[in-house]
Amino acid sequence: MARKRKKHAPSEDQFTNQHFEELQRKFTAEGKEITRDYNSHPEGKLSDRITFLTRPILEKEDSGRSDFAKTVIGFACMAWNASLLKMAERQKMIDGFLNLLTPIANDPKGKVLIQDLINELIARKLKYFPNDRRYITSYKAAVINDRLQLSVASIDTDEHAFDTEKQT
Repeated sequence: MARKRKKHAPSEDQFTNQHFEELQRKFTAEGKEITRDYNSHPEGKLSDRITFLTRPILEKEDSGRSDFAKTVIGFACMAWNASLLKMAERQKMIDGFLNLLTPIANDPKGKVLIQDLINELIARKLKYFPNDRRYITSYKAAVINDRLQLSVASIDTDEHAFDTEKQT
C-alpha cells in the first residue's frame, strides 16, 4: 500500500512567490507588465510592518482563528492605505469600505466597532511608520500550522500622490 506523504506548509518565500505569480498572471491577462524588485526596501518589509500593526489586536483576541486573523490583516492593509490620504479623503475611503461590508451595512454598532479598529490601526501606522509612503496594491494572508503568513505587494508614493486638488 502506498504511503501518503505529509503536506508541508509553504515557506515564507514560497508563499510570496505564489502571490507574485498570481499577480503576474492577472496583469498579463490584462495586457500589463509587472516586475518584482528583489532589493530590500529601505523601510523594511511591509509584511512585517502590517504584522506589527495587528499584533496587539491578534494577541488580545483569539488569533488562532484563521478567518479572524485574515480579516484583521485586511483591515490593516486598508488602514495603511487610508493613512496616506488627507483626513477628508481618508474618511471617504473608510466610509466606502464600511459600506462594502454587507453584514454590517445596516448595523450601526458593528460599523462603529470596525471604524474604531481601523482608526486604531491608522494611529499605530502613523505613530510607528509615519514616513513610510508605500501604497499596498495587493496582499495575501493565510494561517498555516498556526503561523500567519503574509505577502504584500506595494508601490512607492510621495506625499502628493493622492492629492485630489489640481497642482499649479
